[in-house]
Amino acid sequence: MYQELLQPHLISRALPKGFESTVHWKFREAEKHDSPHTFIAELKNARVWGRNGAVITSDNCLLTDVSREFGEKPPWEHSIFERLQLPEPYFLDGTAVVLSAAGGEGYFHWLLEVLPRLHLLSLADISFDSIDAFIVNSQETSYQQETLARLGVPADKIVTSDRFPHLKAERLLVPSLPGITGNPPSWVCEFLRDRFLPEERLSPTRRIYIQRPQEVDRRRVVNEPQTLELLSRFGFEPVKFELLSVAEQARIVASSEAIIGPHGAGLSNLVFGTPKTKVIEVFNPSYVNVCFWAISDRIGADYYYLLSDDPKPKEDENPCLPKANIRMPLDRLEKALEQLFSRSRV
Repeated sequence: MYQELLQPHLISRALPKGFESTVHWKFREAEKHDSPHTFIAELKNARVWGRNGAVITSDNCLLTDVSREFGEKPPWEHSIFERLQLPEPYFLDGTAVVLSAAGGEGYFHWLLEVLPRLHLLSLADISFDSIDAFIVNSQETSYQQETLARLGVPADKIVTSDRFPHLKAERLLVPSLPGITGNPPSWVCEFLRDRFLPEERLSPTRRIYIQRPQEVDRRRVVNEPQTLELLSRFGFEPVKFELLSVAEQARIVASSEAIIGPHGAGLSNLVFGTPKTKVIEVFNPSYVNVCFWAISDRIGADYYYLLSDDPKPKEDENPCLPKANIRMPLDRLEKALEQLFSRSRV
């Protein structure tokens, strides 16, 4: 069985509003891109391998379009081909569905790439009751447990790739990945908003600064005390999303008129924002990732960005240093705040 669901289409975005002299080339490069079609495939005696949920057919073919890994490399360089032999698979009777995706242990990829595959089941009129096993990356975090329960996935039917790295299913349902990683299409945002936003209409009045978790060892804001002091003068309050439920995070973002933060998973919650919400994302110049601009564009937010006070690579260089810390550009940030916001309303 193979069922096409949503047709491919071209996504066109408005370039972000920066406070730099020119728009960073990463944004210009992603101004337009193709969003692929979506589908559901049914396979007999297929296997699922590894933490990213690679799918292997009964005749030992890797389905590369649903077996994504990070990095730009050809299909024949998939990590599965580095192994001489795979361990014996754990067999799943009945019907299983693979939801695991590259990076699905993390909040962004879980929210924007794992969970939307459940929506494709609904579009194909496949009842969750007919499924015996839901294969996900893991379910150790509270947000994984909360979101699966909210979407109606029974806890006793969850099978995790981290515990069972090699699985074989009598009947395997394979929803396509939602799109190109880091580029969620509109239907993904609409699905998440429909399922996780509170029913009552909220008035967007808060101004929030999304802090990076204390325990993280990458993209730390090295001058955060000074940053918080500056932001407080414009009515911003710090929030630590890692301490809150997904429902609480969604409510806070939906209640916010302005959101500022360093590049990080907490900005995934922009998907719950309201149109015209002002967003300022701050990057280390050595790692500019456009995924949160992509979300902001889909929901109609007013997106801006700043580059931190850290060494800048040459225009034609892409060092891609995702762990690089961030020194907030306080002078330029203050000018941006004065341009966009009034001083504290307290």
